[in-house]
Amino acid sequence: MNVWIVYDSRYGNNKKIAEVLAGHFKDGNNVHVHYAKEISQQALIDGGIDILMFGGPLRFGTPSSTIKRWANKMTGLLNQKAVKVGKTAIWGTHMKDAPDTPPGKCAWDVAKPKWKAILDTFPAEKKAPEIQGFVVGAIAGRDTLEAGWQDLVARFADTVKSL
Repeated sequence: MNVWIVYDSRYGNNKKIAEVLAGHFKDGNNVHVHYAKEISQQALIDGGIDILMFGGPLRFGTPSSTIKRWANKMTGLLNQKAVKVGKTAIWGTHMKDAPDTPPGKCAWDVAKPKWKAILDTFPAEKKAPEIQGFVVGAIAGRDTLEAGWQDLVARFADTVKSL
């Protein structure tokens, strides 16, 4: 199977998620991991897509413009060619919501439906039922993924495999 993992990442957190996610699909599959700005949608279609997972950070309460543009262009191209991906799933990184304050525009509960809208319109035979969220720490920091993030990646991979 051809497994494609496409990410956007400013500080490296989503790249780390993509690389660890790839490790869960290595056995018997052709796994491709790419930064969204460095891989064309046509390259995926030409290579064959059995599984596509993509994700990235929130920017001002919405999926980053890089991954959103990439996904929208991919959706349009797949629809134009009348092609469906076998399985697809999305993840997003976000800062931890403050427990004592009402959700603001950047809260995960507010942003998650925006990711879900991308997933809902994506042409795939099977889709993950939920968007996987990963909490990151400080805005301008590397290696700030929440404790246990590797376990979340493993569960996310298992969800995709079981679709």
